[in-house]
Amino acid sequence: MRLFTIICAGIFIACLTGLASGQSEDSPSFTATVYPDKSGEGIEVNHLKLDFVFAGYGVYIPSEYPTLTQIPLEVGENVKFENVKRLTLAGKRVSWKKYIEPDQRRKYENMDGDGYYHWSDIEVEVTVTDWNDKVITSRIKRPDVADVFLIGQTNRGDFKLQLDQENNKTVVAVFKPNFVMQCPNDHTHLYPNLNWQYCPICGGKLKKIQISKDSLSP
Repeated sequence: MRLFTIICAGIFIACLTGLASGQSEDSPSFTATVYPDKSGEGIEVNHLKLDFVFAGYGVYIPSEYPTLTQIPLEVGENVKFENVKRLTLAGKRVSWKKYIEPDQRRKYENMDGDGYYHWSDIEVEVTVTDWNDKVITSRIKRPDVADVFLIGQTNRGDFKLQLDQENNKTVVAVFKPNFVMQCPNDHTHLYPNLNWQYCPICGGKLKKIQISKDSLSP
């Protein structure tokens, strides 16, 4: 019986380890200048990622709270960091209401006279600007009971900034390109992080120039 218990415990730990190992995606590294308050001083952050952290109590599945290099949006699109030129993020309180059947209302607080249950939460509003200067405005789609962070490293240590806070601050992240497509006919025709083959201005065949991360360090 004791051997069976040890084996079961080992399997359980292995499952948890497997879930945890799936928490972070294998992805390129991204560098951005992050302004914790858009009117303040920027911080150069390497290995920038979006991190969802379980904020409740009890057991949870780690893989449902991932660390990403993309922005999942409530409009249904997941925008990869490689396509992001600029992010603008702000925590805003949002209120909802839901109609509750009469026989269920005793389970709820904050009920109004019309039978609606009211609640609110802090959501992260986001404006994404891509390298074509196209703009998407939405909210970050996050798991239930999750806090939202930008994480990474600076030349001084770790970086971790919580986004879902009602503090009247707007966070801005200005991304550095990982590569640039350059036109041989005119070297001023530059297209950062855009996998184009030909120059849309003059038709020249573009050359890919990889940007060293060392050159982006503060």
